[in-house]
Amino acid sequence: MAVYGAQRRRPSTPAGRPPVTLNSCTPSLNAASPNADGSVDVVVRQFDSSMRTVLVGGFRVAAPEWALAQAVPELPHRNAVAVMDSMLRRGLIDLRCLDRAHLLARGRRGVARTHEWWSEADGRAESPLESFGRVDCIEGGLPPDEL
Repeated sequence: MAVYGAQRRRPSTPAGRPPVTLNSCTPSLNAASPNADGSVDVVVRQFDSSMRTVLVGGFRVAAPEWALAQAVPELPHRNAVAVMDSMLRRGLIDLRCLDRAHLLARGRRGVARTHEWWSEADGRAESPLESFGRVDCIEGGLPPDEL
């Protein structure tokens, strides 16, 4: 069994599984970029036992707010904001879920540097490049008035 923060690899799964959406607060599951042999690697981590999970495409995965709480502290600023923007735009989460994800992330390793990032999420961004540009402006001291 893995311990907090440890990683182990789950056997690869076939690429090309169809996307599945269960409800407005559940992510779609698309296979990651396949390896040369067509398999896809999945990293499995163990977090606290109160983490809510959902069944997606036959796999038990973290609920969207838990997935953000785990991912944002490990991502660079631009990527973290782009992921939050995308989840908001696609309707996978709403602002309430985003706030809850931020609360769930508190106390996790790496989250201290991310507290301001959570308020930068904006579901109007239509692409990661748009999110990256907005973050670059914010970091340069020129936050945009509108997207």
